[in-house]
Amino acid sequence: MRIFFTLSILFFSSFLIGQVVCTPGTNGVQPTDEFPGCRMCVNLLQGSNEGYTADTDLNDACGSVENSMWVSFVADNSGEFEATFLSNSCTSNQGLELSLFDKDKNKIECFDGNGPGKISTSGLLPGQVHYIMIDGKNGDVCEFTFILEKGGTGFDAPGAADDIVADPPGELCVGAEVCYTIEPVPGATSYQWVVPSLGTIIDGGGPNDLFVCARITGNGGNVVSVTTANQCFSGGTTIEQVFALQSVAGPDITCTNTATGIRFDWNALSGANSYQIFINGSLATTTTNPTYTADNLTAGAFINIRVQAEGECTFQATQMTCTFTVSSVEQNIINTQLQVVPNPTAGNVRIETDLQVEEIEVYSTTGAFLQRETNTIFDLKRFGAGIYFLKIKTDEGVGVKRVLVN
Repeated sequence: MRIFFTLSILFFSSFLIGQVVCTPGTNGVQPTDEFPGCRMCVNLLQGSNEGYTADTDLNDACGSVENSMWVSFVADNSGEFEATFLSNSCTSNQGLELSLFDKDKNKIECFDGNGPGKISTSGLLPGQVHYIMIDGKNGDVCEFTFILEKGGTGFDAPGAADDIVADPPGELCVGAEVCYTIEPVPGATSYQWVVPSLGTIIDGGGPNDLFVCARITGNGGNVVSVTTANQCFSGGTTIEQVFALQSVAGPDITCTNTATGIRFDWNALSGANSYQIFINGSLATTTTNPTYTADNLTAGAFINIRVQAEGECTFQATQMTCTFTVSSVEQNIINTQLQVVPNPTAGNVRIETDLQVEEIEVYSTTGAFLQRETNTIFDLKRFGAGIYFLKIKTDEGVGVKRVLVN
C-alpha cells in the first residue's frame, strides 16, 4: 500500500503528541494498517489499499473487512462531514467502502466509493478525533481519492500567542520565583515552553499548560518562549525578555534626631522579608519594619547603622553614620567656632577656636572610637587615608567636625 499527497511538504514540531502524522514524501508514506492509523494533516489523500490486511477486532464495520487502512482527523465546530470519495482501477470491479467512526470507535456512517463521489453526514463531536477506515469490498484492491471538504481541523498552523505576561514583571534577582502566562490561541492544541538556562521550572510548562513558573538560579539576560502547535503543524513563537541580577541595591537611609536618640528610616524593598540592623559593626536586631531608633544616647554620640535586607533576593547592604545632638542649633553654633586645619591633611591637624577645648575624640565613619586627645594639635596619619569625625568637647558644648586624611 502506498499513499501519495499532492500538497507540499509539511513541517511539524517534535513535541506534538498522539498519533503518527500522515506526512508526504517522494514515494508517499505507508501508515500502519491497524487502528488508529495516522492523523490527516492535509485534506487530500490519494493511494491504494494494496497490501493491507483485515482488522480482526472490528465488529462494527460497513461490511466484511478484508484489506482495511486507517486515517483520522479532528472534527471542527460545525459537527458536519463532507468529502469526495472515489475509487478506480479496481482489480475485481467491486470498489471500496469507507466507514466513519467516532473517538470510541463507534460507527457513524458507511459510504460507497463507487457512488456519485460526494459523501456527507452530521453528528460529529467538535474537537474530538474521528476515524476513517477504507476497505476493499470482498477484498477488492483499488486506487482511490479522498478529499475532506468540511468538518476537519488542523489543516492550518496556529498563530502565536499575543504576548507573555510575567508575574512579577520587570527585572528579577537570583532566587526569585516568576510565572509566565498566555491566553489560549485559536487552533492550538499544545504549547512548547522554553525557560532559559538561568531558570528552573517549578510548575506548569507542559504541552497543555498556558503557564510556566520558574525559580531564577543564574544572573544575566535571556528569554522565555512559547511555541504553539496543533495535531499537524508547529505554529508561532512568542518570546519575553528575562533579566536577572546577581544582587539588588539596598535601601536609602535617612536619620533624624529625637529627644533621646536617633531614628533611622529607609525605603521598603520589594522582595525583602526582614532587615538585619548592625549598629557600630554589631548585630543589634532584625525587624520587618523599615525603621530603627537608637535611644538613650549621650550628646555627640556617633551611630553607624548598616541595614542588610533579607528575602528571596540577594540585597546589597547600606550604611550611614549620624551624630546625636541634644540641640542641633546649639551644635551648629559651636561648629562655626571650630576649625580643623589643614583639611584635607596628610596626618597632622590642629583645632583653631576661641573656645576652651576640653577633650577631642576621634571616630571612624562606622562609629568606631579610635583615640582620645586633650591637645589641640595631634596626628591622624597612623589610621590611614580616609574620612574621620572629631567630637570636640568645649566649655560651651560639643561640636563635631569632619576631616579627610589623604
